[in-house]
Amino acid sequence: MTRKNILWILALVSMLISCDGWPTSLPLEKIESWLAEGRNDHAYYYISKYDAASFQKEQDRAYYNLLMTRATIERGLNPSSDSLINEAIRYYKLTGNTERLACCYYYKGEYYVNLKEWPRAIEIMKRAEEQVVQTDNRWLKYKIYDAIGRINQQCGNYRLGVEYAQKAKEYASPRYRWEYSDYIDDTYKESPKQTKERVDHTVLELQWQFDEQKAQEAHRQHLIWAAVALVFLLFIIILLILYIHYRRAKERLVLTEQQMQISNYLNEIAQLRSQRTDSDTTQQIEELNSKIRELVEQKSPRLVKGKLLYDEIKKSGTTSGWSNDDYRCFIDYYKAIDFTAYSRILKKYQPKTAHNTFFLILYEMGMEDKDVRRIMGITQEAIRSTRYRILQSKGKSPKKLLRNGDNS
Repeated sequence: MTRKNILWILALVSMLISCDGWPTSLPLEKIESWLAEGRNDHAYYYISKYDAASFQKEQDRAYYNLLMTRATIERGLNPSSDSLINEAIRYYKLTGNTERLACCYYYKGEYYVNLKEWPRAIEIMKRAEEQVVQTDNRWLKYKIYDAIGRINQQCGNYRLGVEYAQKAKEYASPRYRWEYSDYIDDTYKESPKQTKERVDHTVLELQWQFDEQKAQEAHRQHLIWAAVALVFLLFIIILLILYIHYRRAKERLVLTEQQMQISNYLNEIAQLRSQRTDSDTTQQIEELNSKIRELVEQKSPRLVKGKLLYDEIKKSGTTSGWSNDDYRCFIDYYKAIDFTAYSRILKKYQPKTAHNTFFLILYEMGMEDKDVRRIMGITQEAIRSTRYRILQSKGKSPKKLLRNGDNS
């Protein structure tokens, strides 16, 4: 006999001595597959050979406790207590394994069905139902709905029993669905008198209370999520508003700097023109004009727009169709090219709106009433009214504003 054969024999003898000839290393998944195939005696026989204390990992112990309870009940027996399945429930509640938790509740419910403790059984089955709706396990849904239907049937709650039986039928295997229909017809037949006499109101009330409690919890959860969503939305809106204000403030700061630069360039040009004109002076003026054009055309879209509007007004244009932002762009450009005049208007009249500021700028540009009427599309009465409001807001008595020009 070779050394290899001797080692095999020793290993086999050791296995037989340690566990009566049954392999303890058989995967629990294999036992579960036998249960799924309906080989309940086979599964129970093998799982009974396990030593529960041999499982070092908590997840393995929980899995074993579930399968041991399941194999026992599927074989037609009832466990001596629900301690094993309670341990499995505790573990799966902590880990969030919804499908196995639903399975645990189902077999715990069946444990109490076998004891004919209907109120306790229905309470646990409702917990199983709560979990199983979150899964795609059709077999488990069938088992749980069928069990709830059977409990209600046993307690005389036939209407509710039929409802759950119909639910179970939807998840029954296709080959069994017709047989299950006959089962429903035969099982849930009862006369109204018998039904009234046998109704277990405790079981009914427990189900109503459970459903009502879950509905309230769902409603509270929806309210919480709605509140969280609202707070988050408000937070986003506040951030957006702050960001918009920041952008506008930053743009306004940049625009002010550009306006000051343009104003300085214009002052330099005015000084150069007041001096003796020569080729060097002309070149310097051209360079300053180039810088102004660069600021207007490349670095400030608002000044570009304002210049177009300014040129339009200078060429006998009107404000027809202008938006409030158009007035502001015009004012920004005017501020850049004649900051002194703009400052004088602000200091003297302190206009409150872009419309009134534009109105004052027109007079500062040398316009007369007839020009203002044409440009702004208003009447002489509107001009007087605008003057009145501007002066009144300044705390002065109404009088002629700048030049009146044509008062006709």
